[in-house]
Amino acid sequence: MDTSNERVDMCKKAVEIQKDKPISPCLGDFVYGDDFSEAMIITGLDEHYTDGTWKVQMDDDHYYADTRDLIFLFQQDQLQKMLVPTHIVTIPVMIAKFYRWFADECFCKQPHLFTMEEFWLAFVMKELYNKVWNGKDWEITT
Repeated sequence: MDTSNERVDMCKKAVEIQKDKPISPCLGDFVYGDDFSEAMIITGLDEHYTDGTWKVQMDDDHYYADTRDLIFLFQQDQLQKMLVPTHIVTIPVMIAKFYRWFADECFCKQPHLFTMEEFWLAFVMKELYNKVWNGKDWEITT
């Protein structure tokens, strides 16, 4: 799982996706907080609030945080699920669209992407919000 500073920055600035972060986080989700020195893994779900957020336990089992204060570092399967409610409904169609996007728009035009999580995040942002990563921020494409 890519937990690099670049990936954290991409996820933090993908505000459209962060606002839709999971209402029910799962054990094993990767998260980042402004007061963390590195990404952490959710290891416990402790308290469920009435607004749908959770108090979660992480890594050393002594750190607690409210999900409203966390940046979720979505994994590849979570990113792919974001596309299911849209016009992409089957895995073969999703893979074909990803391949076309990678070959036509991404391969030479987005040198800032290095891992599969970065590629899938960029694909989701393009498909859902028509945005591309310029190495520092998400910008709307024409």
